[in-house]
Amino acid sequence: MTSERTRPFAIGVAGVLLVGGVLRLLEFSGGRPLWVDEAMLALGIGGRSAAGLLAPLPYDQTAPPLFLLAVKAVTAVGGMGEYSLRLVPLLAGLLLPWVVWRMARALAGPDAGLVAAALAAVSVLFIHHSGELKPYGLDAVVCAGLMLLAASVRAAPERPAAWWALASAGVLGLLLSTPAPFVQAGAIAALAADARVRKSPGAGKRIVLMAVAWGTCTALIYFLLNHSAATSQYMLSFWRGTFLDLSAADFPHRLQLALYAILAPLPESPEGIRLRWVALIGAIEILLLIRRSGIATAIQVGVPFVAVAVASAIGKYPIANRVLLFLAPCTFVIVAVLIVEVLRAARLLLWGALDDLTLQGEFWSLENARRVASETPGALFLSWQGAGTGAYPRTPCVVAAVDTVLVAGSTPLDGTLCPP
Repeated sequence: MTSERTRPFAIGVAGVLLVGGVLRLLEFSGGRPLWVDEAMLALGIGGRSAAGLLAPLPYDQTAPPLFLLAVKAVTAVGGMGEYSLRLVPLLAGLLLPWVVWRMARALAGPDAGLVAAALAAVSVLFIHHSGELKPYGLDAVVCAGLMLLAASVRAAPERPAAWWALASAGVLGLLLSTPAPFVQAGAIAALAADARVRKSPGAGKRIVLMAVAWGTCTALIYFLLNHSAATSQYMLSFWRGTFLDLSAADFPHRLQLALYAILAPLPESPEGIRLRWVALIGAIEILLLIRRSGIATAIQVGVPFVAVAVASAIGKYPIANRVLLFLAPCTFVIVAVLIVEVLRAARLLLWGALDDLTLQGEFWSLENARRVASETPGALFLSWQGAGTGAYPRTPCVVAAVDTVLVAGSTPLDGTLCPP
């Protein structure tokens, strides 16, 4: 049963999922013709048996094997029309906001989870790819799912079932998503960095075995399915200008484009922001995430970005909006934490500015203040025996309580009474 304190989040999540679902169904129902990449992938799916999809595809196309088999199964029932071909991406698009909500809630709390889910629900790129025969939306679902399961292991490392679920999902994820190894690198690093995990008996052995199993599967899938496309002269020529080659004359421009690609899933385009401001905001967001959820969570969220940068620097992974969409759940978490912290600070400032107005009427009586605190998830009740405005930064007791929230990242004692 939903409690009084969790009901606002339940209502908010339901609303976010509804909005995201409607937007994706509208995009899907448009029935736009297949564009050239979709058409080439569709020809590869339609012209082969299910077993034939486990071999390299024609036209230098590449897609995860389970994605191809799922689309093949749908078309075997519904035919080779646009709607049948795009049904699997639609299902992934509908699922994404919910998985992001679960993942972000586990990593950064329910408030950040709700904001991250909202960002996923209204992302123009993900709405678009929900109606396109490409696995980019599924990549993001796999990323969020693996991060959620890794967070579950970190929360209860003594549970063997949590380890088995993560290990199995990691293998399945490799068959569903080509960039899954980058997310797995973050999961392995976070597990190794988490003090609670390290204290769990046998955790180190489990981490090593899981890393070896995932690495072996990654190598097999690459050489059996993706090697021909990855070494194709056409594809190498097509992506040549997108690698983060440190020796390239236009490296700063490439780096800026990479940062823009990472931020592309957000509702507003960041292309007018200078590189140094993007870097500064990103650093602030990571620090806020560390303060809220700890260094291991920051590692889990941040390592996939570093792994992609390294792979691109050695010419193994291109930098472009669509092939970086799998990182969007990480971006949503980081941005959501910033938004939540800004709103928290703004709420404190707003209540201080409203003191004179509310104290003159019945709106902000002591009884109403206690009621609002009891009905607001995560809220604590702190009272001040003074009158008017200026309790912060004028009153040491109030200053200590507010700084405890904003600076130390912890909460004061519920029911604290500050003198004038």
